[in-house]
Amino acid sequence: MPIRVYKLKQLPTFFLAFEADLTIIPVLNKIDLKLARPDLVKKQIENLFDISSSDILKISAKNGIGIDDVLQSVIEKIAPPPGSMDKPLKMLLFDSWYDQHRGAIANILVKDGTVSKGDIVKSAHSGKSYQVQELGIMHPDPVVVPQFVALGQGWRLGFLGLLHMDVFNQRLEQEHNTSVVMTAPNVPYKVKIIGTKNIKSYQGEEITILNPCQLPNASIIAEIEEPLVLGTIITPDEYLSRIIKLCLERRGEQVDQSYIDDTRIMFKVILPLNEIIVDFF
Repeated sequence: MPIRVYKLKQLPTFFLAFEADLTIIPVLNKIDLKLARPDLVKKQIENLFDISSSDILKISAKNGIGIDDVLQSVIEKIAPPPGSMDKPLKMLLFDSWYDQHRGAIANILVKDGTVSKGDIVKSAHSGKSYQVQELGIMHPDPVVVPQFVALGQGWRLGFLGLLHMDVFNQRLEQEHNTSVVMTAPNVPYKVKIIGTKNIKSYQGEEITILNPCQLPNASIIAEIEEPLVLGTIITPDEYLSRIIKLCLERRGEQVDQSYIDDTRIMFKVILPLNEIIVDFF
């Protein structure tokens, strides 16, 4: 049975790397598949790329087979980048994105010098300066840099509801023997700061607060904004009064109401997200 091994876009990449005299580490993946023929494919790679079959690493990323051999091969065969810690700081920004909960996150390559939390760095392109709030290391093992104030390391996850969260928790405990501490969800608040000195200290006139302990002193707060949702509720008319009462107790504001048939009512209400995120029932 013929086996197609290579994608067309991979061949030009290999020859570009080969012509540039770059170190090439051949790796054969997915050896755990039932139809895998690793020995046959190794011979194909040897004939096509003139690479000794003894140099080809066999791995299964899914099952974790051979991963350590790949990492060790990278360490042994690829030289570390040149640089000196004694020189002025020089970094290459190669990727960045915005995280709703942590702000701007940048992946950087430190070519010279050192960088620490609290340092002020300057962009050679824009000329703007920034303070380093957090530092982390890209590592094969999970290395979580952000920490919640009270509980240390953690992740922020979203669920479809309390039942979904409970099922997720039970599966972690039953299938992976992992104990999980679930904390109450929160929502971001936007706080506007007054005072030139205060704005400079917080690096902006408007900041996002995710934890009450991060809230500035009330004397320098001009305004606090919270997220709102426009909810559409469909209910039998016999429950209308109780549902409206619930909405009003949660600081809701009804904006529309109409019958969709003889017994059911649809109405819209504006509610603060913080009031309905956990126990709106």
